[in-house]
Amino acid sequence: MKRWGRILRGSRPEDFVTLSDNPERKIVFFIPDSELIKLEKVSGYEKLKLIGWTDSEIRKYLSEGKDFKLITFPADKDLGKPATWKNLLKLIAQVYPDQPLTKAFFTNTLNINSQFTGTGYTKCDNGQSGIKEIVGLNRNICDIPNYKLIDLVVELPN
Repeated sequence: MKRWGRILRGSRPEDFVTLSDNPERKIVFFIPDSELIKLEKVSGYEKLKLIGWTDSEIRKYLSEGKDFKLITFPADKDLGKPATWKNLLKLIAQVYPDQPLTKAFFTNTLNINSQFTGTGYTKCDNGQSGIKEIVGLNRNICDIPNYKLIDLVVELPN
């Protein structure tokens, strides 16, 4: 059975109730099965790097005392589509119908950053292509059937 996943971050139990620690965020990104396999073989830090996080982001979250978890759940094509600009804009129109599409909205609400390419793949901070990604709606974790939540240990390399 194929699974999708997502790396979550937070410092309180309530940060892990939904697929984002930001209660205003209605759209999130998932990691498809083919990419989860790659993540199994690397450290927590390398997992974050592969999905497009920068060293400065990782350092910031660690300095804030954030914990990291990997949630996996059965893949469902009705819950997400490849993370292209077309699919993202369709979701935005659906869940934020009156929202002006400003840089602040993309950055602060959707957490779209320089690693998002709109092609269905992330871009690593070294400029290389990252991993495939799926875009879908945020939801309560308890509403996801057969999910698994795994604690990740994230340590900066020496």
